[in-house]
Amino acid sequence: MVNKIQLVYVATDFLFLLMGVFILAFSVIVNNIKDEIPANGRQAARNLLYQGFPLTGQYQSIHIAHLFGGLGGGNCC
Repeated sequence: MVNKIQLVYVATDFLFLLMGVFILAFSVIVNNIKDEIPANGRQAARNLLYQGFPLTGQYQSIHIAHLFGGLGGGNCC
């Protein structure tokens, strides 16, 4: 007989798997539509947003100093 702890574990594990499937499906769908020619402004904004999503798993480095204008006044990097 299954006790409550095992049932909660299996349910949580299933939800975790389901969320991973949703993220993967969303990534594949967005990757297929991000370069389509937009018909209106909403689609253009959506495509620009989707093109910036980190869906490919590639690492893009962002230097904190560049985000805040150097913070020290000197040249960075």
